[in-house]
Amino acid sequence: MQGRCLEALVRRWLAHPLFKHKPPRTVPVDEFGPEFLAQAVELAKREGGTLHDLLCSATHFVARAVGEAIGRFLPGTPDRVLVSGGGVRNGLLWRLLEQLLAPVPMERIDRFGVPAESREALAFAGLAALAMDGVPGNVPENTGAAGPRLLGSFTPGSSTNWARCLAWMAAQTAHLRRAA
Repeated sequence: MQGRCLEALVRRWLAHPLFKHKPPRTVPVDEFGPEFLAQAVELAKREGGTLHDLLCSATHFVARAVGEAIGRFLPGTPDRVLVSGGGVRNGLLWRLLEQLLAPVPMERIDRFGVPAESREALAFAGLAALAMDGVPGNVPENTGAAGPRLLGSFTPGSSTNWARCLAWMAAQTAHLRRAA
């Protein structure tokens, strides 16, 4: 390991009110953006830390935030934890999560045919499907919206491309029906 965990920094970050709210929740960019980063660098310097220490501390922070959320907000102990995103390739993060979540096993979602890096694309595809079906995709308690809302819009482009897209979707639907 190239850095050391700056405990004071991790504790400060975990004390943020965001982590007391029940999921689902949205990370406010204005609170965790460039100003937060500049402040983190300054705090690390005051603690005698290096850039590697800051990165190590950030990794510990992510692991503990995940571990604490699982412990605090799930009704019981999960049978397993499925992990996705770029963090699946971070060896330190993986080891920290294993330690915090033991004896619960962790598995990459790749094992189930979903590439770990594609979770965001899948999420957007899911949101698009909700919008096409006229189903609201927001969580008003998180977004501050007055109520349920459709998310996004469709811009089909040329009618030729749109017709091709609809034909492809119809063929996929027919294929799925035949397979079922």
